[in-house]
Amino acid sequence: MRLGVVESGSNTVRLVVAHGHGGLPLPVHSSKRRLRPAEKKRTGDGRLASGAVEQLVETIIGMRREAADWGVAEPLAVATTAVRDAADQQHVPCRRTPPTRATG
Repeated sequence: MRLGVVESGSNTVRLVVAHGHGGLPLPVHSSKRRLRPAEKKRTGDGRLASGAVEQLVETIIGMRREAADWGVAEPLAVATTAVRDAADQQHVPCRRTPPTRATG
């Protein structure tokens, strides 16, 4: 069984794919894209800049496709506070597509 996690953090979006069957999951693939969404918040209103949201959405969709290529049916999406606390976080797929977990 393949498990996958797409983490949207303050600096990067990261994918980890692991093989988990019985014991501890063993990582078989990981990739990372450096986006720095926390640095791209508009001043005053706490929203991510529109370009940052689009870049984040495209990256998460790409990571989900990459996870599928590694045999992951539905990766778990997590977001750290940089995304969760943004005023426009509802536009980020890991906030719309269950299952979602919060970190940080």
